[in-house]
Amino acid sequence: MNIFVSYTTRDDYIDKELLESISDVLSTVGHCYIDLLHNTAKDKQRHVEFMLLQANLIILIASNSIFSSKWVRWELEEAKKRSIPIIIVKAEFDKINTLKNLELMLLSHPLFTIRTLK
Repeated sequence: MNIFVSYTTRDDYIDKELLESISDVLSTVGHCYIDLLHNTAKDKQRHVEFMLLQANLIILIASNSIFSSKWVRWELEEAKKRSIPIIIVKAEFDKINTLKNLELMLLSHPLFTIRTLK
């Protein structure tokens, strides 16, 4: 499964450290793409578009500023156009709680059959 993570770093509690932890968790269920971590292309926006087109699932890290980001809005609109499922994970100021929200979603969502995470 190809998982595209949509987020914004406008909220200071969404940072590289949290995104790396999210990537670690998601790697237990599929191939995870997070722009800040995985985009080394010269044409960064084209690469984001390509990776979004490859996605089977979008995980939206829902922080306070997601709808202030034109890129998040674009990613979600494109996912809807292409009928790519979107799962929302509530971001919290405490990174541990954000990761717990992600893990709970993975344990309870019908798209995932995994019942134990690393």
